Amino acid sequence: MASLRHLLDQILIRLLQHPFLDRVAGYLAWQRRRKTRRQVEAQLIADGRYPDSVLTGPFAGMALPDKSHFIDARFEKTFGAYEHELFPLIQSLSGNPSTFDQLINIGAADGFYTVGLARLFPEAKVLAYEPNQVKTPVLLETAKLNHVDTRIALSGLCTPDVLNQLSPTPKTLLIVDVDGYEKPLLDPTQVPWLKSVSLLIETHDCFVLGITELLKQRFHSTHQIEEIPMSGPPYASIPLLKSLTMHQVDSMVGSERPNLQSWLWMTPLPS
Repeated sequence: MASLRHLLDQILIRLLQHPFLDRVAGYLAWQRRRKTRRQVEAQLIADGRYPDSVLTGPFAGMALPDKSHFIDARFEKTFGAYEHELFPLIQSLSGNPSTFDQLINIGAADGFYTVGLARLFPEAKVLAYEPNQVKTPVLLETAKLNHVDTRIALSGLCTPDVLNQLSPTPKTLLIVDVDGYEKPLLDPTQVPWLKSVSLLIETHDCFVLGITELLKQRFHSTHQIEEIPMSGPPYASIPLLKSLTMHQVDSMVGSERPNLQSWLWMTPLPS
């Protein structure tokens, strides 16, 4: 039996050296993770262990639409794994609710950051931009559930021309997640007011090679810059993962991003 398995291993390894077969195996593995995730979520719902609210992190207590609404990375957002690398920064900023009087979220998706930050900064004006109209109903429902809907102005595509029509204050926070569009969007030579506001940018070198370093170069003379890298799932902070197999754990909190990514936290230098 051992020799047969060894032979099978050698055959499969040789087959997977073919790029097409390797892609097929990767696709099957991805579909297996999706199936496993659905099974685990269904069991958590049946056991009453999957609430419709964020349990931990800086947005703890934020209500989420019921599970008939699709929320990307719902499990991670509920249990505190989603972009947890930013938790210390957001918690630090939220210590003073008057830090920002305007929040601009470009790439607002289902509203996790738009609504979460609106709750933390209750006096701030909130502008959200999301071109994907499939996602905006969830954003609006999340905002309504958390009683911040009247404070959020929602628009579609944001371009440099759109940014130039805004009148930000020095206490503006700009949050951007636009899957590579940050290169044309975040150019202070085209949008001068970017030089004077705080910026939290998710960079996507997987889509635009070198974009992280390019943004650093664009803002090094006007901002203090901190790069926050991905650090992997926070297994220890999610106790219910201990009841799952490692494949199930990976299906729930393992990243499907194509590459390691970073965030840039940039605050204006004193003038």
